[in-house]
Amino acid sequence: MRFSEKLPKLRKNNNLSQEQLAEKLGVSRQAVSKWEAGNSYPDMEKMLQMCQILNCHLEDLMDDGSMGNTSIEGSKNKIDLNVCMQDFLNFITKLYNMFVSMRFKEKIEFIFEMVFIILILLLSGLLIMKLLEYIIYGILPLPILWKILSKVITLILIAVGGVIFIHLLKIRYLDYYVTIEDQNITKKSIEEPIEKTENRHYEEKSKEKIIIRDPKHSGPAFLKVIEKIIVIMIKLFMIFIAIPVVIGFVIDVGCTVVSLYHIIYGNIFAGIAFVGIGIALILYSFMELAFNFVVDKEQHFKKIFIIAIIGLITCGVGAGIAIGSYLNFEHGSTNQYNEYKTLSQEIPMSDNLWITKNYEHEYIIDNSIGTVNIEVKYLNGIEPKLEIENRKNSNDENYQYCLVTYDTNRYMLYKNILQDIKNKKLIDYENLNSIKLKITVSQENYEKLQQNYEKYCKQY
Repeated sequence: MRFSEKLPKLRKNNNLSQEQLAEKLGVSRQAVSKWEAGNSYPDMEKMLQMCQILNCHLEDLMDDGSMGNTSIEGSKNKIDLNVCMQDFLNFITKLYNMFVSMRFKEKIEFIFEMVFIILILLLSGLLIMKLLEYIIYGILPLPILWKILSKVITLILIAVGGVIFIHLLKIRYLDYYVTIEDQNITKKSIEEPIEKTENRHYEEKSKEKIIIRDPKHSGPAFLKVIEKIIVIMIKLFMIFIAIPVVIGFVIDVGCTVVSLYHIIYGNIFAGIAFVGIGIALILYSFMELAFNFVVDKEQHFKKIFIIAIIGLITCGVGAGIAIGSYLNFEHGSTNQYNEYKTLSQEIPMSDNLWITKNYEHEYIIDNSIGTVNIEVKYLNGIEPKLEIENRKNSNDENYQYCLVTYDTNRYMLYKNILQDIKNKKLIDYENLNSIKLKITVSQENYEKLQQNYEKYCKQY
């Protein structure tokens, strides 16, 4: 039966007139009439549309013998090649449309099932190859023959596996997804002027939703259980990852607020604040993505992507401002921008006194004094104190140990650092605990201090 005979029969079976079919195809009624009269033939795109409208396969519309018949003439073979190519492209298009229309959970299930099928096919192929090698290898006279034969068998198994995979994909998914019109989208009539005296009306197609898995064709129960377990594990992993992200988000917001508070001390804080805002936007986009996935809420990928991009741009701008400000800073040693302060104290000399040597120290001999005068030089930011401790050596002899202790004035250090940043200079703040001792004693007392130190240290 020819196409011109099949078309009116299928049209009438679907209770469609020529005008109604023409309207659905976006062609004139005369075009449909010519097809049914055999005067013209529709293109492949119209053929595929008619298959959907008339609920039939492509071979149900084509001329009998026009698909898969090897005995027909060369022109028919060319038509077969085109049809096969169109079928392949139609298959790819249908698969793509199905996948992009799935929800995230359905995509996970689909990917898992396809990977599971591929693994089963690979294992089956390996078992078949091992079995054939065990049976055939000993029969062949030359080992090279098995190498050649194994390549041929491998190609055959790959081809058969590919066909099986595509067939399973078709019967598991492609044959059981349907399209329904979204009723929330209104149809519009658009007028497109073709000539001054003629207007042609087009109806804008409404968007469609794709519904996967007809309940009558549900998959095996064990696959559903495994899929649910995998989805739950992914959600738990996402929650595990999201916890430090949330903590980081809170810390980042706090640091950003602090940077904004200090912005009066220099542009470097403005840059740090911008970086903090950018990081907060990036972390927020990840948190929204994770939250929507965990609670099965619809993902707004475009919105999340835009927020993340804005965050990256903000980070870049902030980093540029901060680095530019930092490059204008003067860098120096601890002593370069800080003057030493002095703490002086007079200690009475005793026969068992010795003085710490943990800090840089200098002895000045002055025979006119009988006490020990200690001058402590220190930098702004610490508060030193001179203390005398009673200690015993291994011989149970008592000694007086003069040492220097200090407390760090954190508030003063904080104010000094801010002032340095405002003045665009930086120093080595790790060496702020630099202390110098200037000890003034008589020659006799100096020698006694050294002897006491050596006696005390002999125990070690």
